[in-house]
Amino acid sequence: MNNFTTVEELMIASNQELPNTNIISENTLIQQFQNPQPINPLVQTGHLFQDVHKFDYTYKEQEFELDMPDEEKIKWIHAIKSRMTNPIAQHGVDLILANINQDANLDRTNQKRAEDLLAVISKHIETDQNLLPLIEEQLQDMVQLGQCAQGRTTRLWQIYTLLPR
Repeated sequence: MNNFTTVEELMIASNQELPNTNIISENTLIQQFQNPQPINPLVQTGHLFQDVHKFDYTYKEQEFELDMPDEEKIKWIHAIKSRMTNPIAQHGVDLILANINQDANLDRTNQKRAEDLLAVISKHIETDQNLLPLIEEQLQDMVQLGQCAQGRTTRLWQIYTLLPR
């Protein structure tokens, strides 16, 4: 499991540039490197993002049932992680795996679980690799922009809705 604690570590690992330091003060930057803080790229980079909480309760009634034992979910989730090249997305998978059947993966507003959605998506990827870059992008956004249960499930739900039924 990748254990990144700062945006810098994640960005360096994924060969991305560090945030534009012109948007934060020199003192803040020095303090940031002396005392690394948990990931919070919104404060550090000033990026605008889509607030996933605007989707709270919006897909609660949408059908989604998964009859798959946890061991099988874990197998499919590991399978998709092994195909990923983005270390930040892989870290997102690790966060979901570390919280199977825990509140961190349960979006109570929409009654969906992140591990269930990721398992279904992973199983689909077995036959269609075209969505893999999109999944990696969404998982990276989850890590960098919001790791709450809604941040996990809403991004995965968007991909799930693209899958053929």
